[in-house]
Amino acid sequence: MPNGDSMWTSSLLYVLTGLGIEEQTARQAIARLGRRLDHRPARRPRSAVDADAR
Repeated sequence: MPNGDSMWTSSLLYVLTGLGIEEQTARQAIARLGRRLDHRPARRPRSAVDADAR
């Protein structure tokens, strides 16, 4: 993660644990969110691929 992301992660972790979410669960959610925000193209559902092939 770039330099600014560690502060963002710490702040979000602080808020989530303050809301009663277990630290490990909060860390996992943050990691998943980071992968979702990655700029790689999303996978297309199989039904969309099949429709294009017709």
